[in-house]
Amino acid sequence: MAKELFDYSKYSPSDYTYYGFHLKDGRYHIDTKRLKKLHCDGSFPEAMFSMPRNTHYFVPKHKSESEWAINLLRTQLNILAKDWNTEYKDAIKGLTTPRQVYDQSRTSQLMFSSSPGEDMEEIEFEALRESLRRENKYDEVIKSIHLQYIQKIFAEYFRALLVVIKDRGYPNNYDFTFGSFCDYVQAKTGATSAETNPLFQLQHFKYFDLLNKIDNFLKHNTVKSYLSIACNSREKDANLKAFLAQHVYSKKEAGKPYENGMYAGHWLKIGPTFVDDILNNLLEFSKEFCKLVYDEEPGESWWNSDESLLRILKDNYFDLI
Repeated sequence: MAKELFDYSKYSPSDYTYYGFHLKDGRYHIDTKRLKKLHCDGSFPEAMFSMPRNTHYFVPKHKSESEWAINLLRTQLNILAKDWNTEYKDAIKGLTTPRQVYDQSRTSQLMFSSSPGEDMEEIEFEALRESLRRENKYDEVIKSIHLQYIQKIFAEYFRALLVVIKDRGYPNNYDFTFGSFCDYVQAKTGATSAETNPLFQLQHFKYFDLLNKIDNFLKHNTVKSYLSIACNSREKDANLKAFLAQHVYSKKEAGKPYENGMYAGHWLKIGPTFVDDILNNLLEFSKEFCKLVYDEEPGESWWNSDESLLRILKDNYFDLI
């Protein structure tokens, strides 16, 4: 073990400095050799010890966790996922199901029948009919909850994107639209045209694009917004076109063409896992976007800041509060 460059004998284990955390000009400079000498290295990410650097001390990339763009986006997505799983799914579970209607109808009729055995066939038929009536409304309400939450996801996530890019120099002088976001990425990456914008090449961009198109369709209920999903004439990628189209009913499937003013929700194919899937894919898109535009390594975002490493130290070795 190389000789230490600092006299740690003056400090007690209740002090950050004892563990090699040196505060200098508002930032922590960390003596990783000190952590190894104290056998504390196992509590910290291995990358902190192996990353190349030009100084004896390791200086985290950021002071605060929030300086990582991916952390801001991930936090918003986590909030949306938590609300969906703990609030909205519970609300859906609380809806009266077709099976419950069947059981309630059957029980009620049995209670008021003078000859249950003789009336059983009629009782079963009536209970089944009530259940079928409930089925359409039950499915409609569930889908409505999903669609409302999908629009909330887009609004909240898009707002989080705006916060991220504003903090990093975007002037936000005009309305912030999907198009202006694409233009921002084009300018930041030095792409010379929309055709060469690397944003569109990100593996999970299609989910963000789909979410935007669904949100537009639900807002405007127009043929144009429908066709942007169903058969976008501007989209040259056959696989992407097919991916988008699978989320709306075609003229053949519906038995009629979509017309202006028809409720978009009736034309959207949204399955029970769509919200979970879109949240997961938006997280992957966020990682790709932050790597592309800000050269962030998502795997470092949870630890590579003064704030994060101090928390690891406190949680594992002492509590100064």
